[in-house]
Amino acid sequence: MSTETIDLPLGRDADCEPCAGRIRETLVHHAGVTGVAGVRDDTALRVTVDAERCDAACLAEALEDARRALHSRYSHPEMTVTGMDCADCASRIEHTVRRLPGVDGVSVSVTSARMRLELDTEVGDLETIRGRVSKLGYGVGETIAPPVVAASAAPRELELPQAAACDDACCAPADAAPHVGGRDGTRHAHAAPSSAATGVTASVAPERGGLLREWARGSDRVTRTSAVLLLIAVLLDLTRFPGVFAIAAYALSTATGGVSIARSGIRGAIATRRPDMNLLMAIAVLGAVAIGAWMEAALVVVLFSIGELLEGRAVGRARRELEALVSLAPQVA
Repeated sequence: MSTETIDLPLGRDADCEPCAGRIRETLVHHAGVTGVAGVRDDTALRVTVDAERCDAACLAEALEDARRALHSRYSHPEMTVTGMDCADCASRIEHTVRRLPGVDGVSVSVTSARMRLELDTEVGDLETIRGRVSKLGYGVGETIAPPVVAASAAPRELELPQAAACDDACCAPADAAPHVGGRDGTRHAHAAPSSAATGVTASVAPERGGLLREWARGSDRVTRTSAVLLLIAVLLDLTRFPGVFAIAAYALSTATGGVSIARSGIRGAIATRRPDMNLLMAIAVLGAVAIGAWMEAALVVVLFSIGELLEGRAVGRARRELEALVSLAPQVA
């Protein structure tokens, strides 16, 4: 028996480990195949075949058949998720979605505010996934269509149009601002290459969705209100007013900021079947209230809310900076 070794590139299927594994399993059972191994960092398959029973054309056809069958059943939808402000949020969503039927893989990015799924369309349902994530208190956007890349398109070098040369010695090549110079001492400027010609947009990418901004504004209001009530309670506590007024202010401050924390913790515990930071914080506040430590309960709620708010703003800023950077990338490189 004469054997032959053939390398088959996986293309975009290499980005999905389960999909690559399914293709590999299909080729293992193909007639004439004696061995299959991953090469080039698992971006290709090295297939050993019996040259008398299978050749490169036969193997390429088997690969295409496996891909068609795979893509007809499994999909990789990607959608936006708003309201995340930390890695714990992404972990909670992943743990919840992974337990749903038909979900073979899930990856959530806090920075890009996106969730990518590997979904068995014969078992799983996107609407069920959206509903479950929404119950956790996060917003779920529409499915993002993956970019279409032509397989036959050869990579091309990026050519940027050059600005017209200036015959004045005062001008530097990168100078684009109006200035006094030239032989006649008049003000002049160099025209910058247009974005239409370069394919590069110089404007900052718009902020993602109104849901995140609305959520941030709502959290800001709740945090401010809770902090003001805490300050009023402390002032009442230091004056000669009856203690019941201070306790009432502490209770209002605790309830204002603690309800959302407790709600998020309970929802997360029901969905993931494990306690998270919000639930533990709610239990700590209830314990402080139970022993009559009203000031401590309100202080914990306010400090925790401020920390969550600052963390959310930091993540939002990082996300906008990343979007602005991505928007500057050329479409063709």
